This record gives sequence, structure tokens and C-alpha cells, in this order.
Amino acid sequence: MLPKQGDLLATAGPSPVADIVQQTVAVLVEHTIDIPRISVVPRGPVKSGPSRISRRT
Repeated sequence: MLPKQGDLLATAGPSPVADIVQQTVAVLVEHTIDIPRISVVPRGPVKSGPSRISRRT
């Protein structure tokens, strides 16, 4: 004797998938923050970084 298979989605009424997607998107938007853009600008002359390479031929 096999066990009875349960229904994943209720068959009574319209499909609740659209409602589930709408609720999920609303929760996602509510719990998401904007990531700020950060710019690092030197205040004086730049003293570090790659140096010029001289070629001797």
C-alpha cells in the first residue's frame, strides 16, 4: 500500500503563486538597503603608486 501524496498547491480557487511572488518581492524590497558609492580622493600630492620604468637599450 502506497502513502497518499500531498498536494503542493491547493487546488481550490485560483493559483496562489502570483500572491506568493508578490509577498516575496515586497519582503525582499523591505529588507534591502542601497549600497552607497564611496569615492576616495587624495588631499595632497600623491606620493605612492607605480614609478616610471626607464628602458636602457
